[in-house]
Amino acid sequence: STIRVPTRSMPGGSARGAFREGFGLLRTQKRLVSILGVTACVNFFYFTYTPLVQVIGSDLGARPALIGLLASMTGFGMMIASLATARFRPRRRGLVYTLGAFFALLLLLPFAASGTYLLAMLCLLGAAVGGGFFGALQGVLVMTVVPAEIRGRALGLLSMAIGVLPIGMLLLGELAERIGTRQALAASAGCGVLILVLWVWRRPEVTQITNS
Repeated sequence: STIRVPTRSMPGGSARGAFREGFGLLRTQKRLVSILGVTACVNFFYFTYTPLVQVIGSDLGARPALIGLLASMTGFGMMIASLATARFRPRRRGLVYTLGAFFALLLLLPFAASGTYLLAMLCLLGAAVGGGFFGALQGVLVMTVVPAEIRGRALGLLSMAIGVLPIGMLLLGELAERIGTRQALAASAGCGVLILVLWVWRRPEVTQITNS
């Protein structure tokens, strides 16, 4: 005789039901929506700059080794911010998260316009520090603002917000082809700053999250 292995049904009935329940959080979790908007904005307008670092470094006349050093500012800046977050444990996590996102985008503007290698390096380092505060806190904030039983779904929505990065990178590359690398990066960062400010103005819940 054959042995039947019992099957286990998915919670919520089906994958489609779980999908609907996940998006249902957007109707009830205002702070989560506020966080996700900031995440989507930063991934669409900030992290897309990375392929253009080599182009701007070459435009400044930097040698390959110096271009590599310029690109490494992203890692150094994010490491500095991560260590600072772990050391000081900011109480107003939401505000630090939002300000980090703001300065990350804002400092891409002088980076795009930089006429010297040193200025480009300092601007990129500063932007990366802002991006580091943003990155160090986004997952923590999501897990903080929702009940424990729905954290998995909330993190799934966070992954979807992060997933806009390839789209932004593709559009930035296309724009750079049409109007030039520096102009495209400045336009993207400027739009990012504007959209972030408007989003936080309309959905300020994220700035009110504290380390309670």
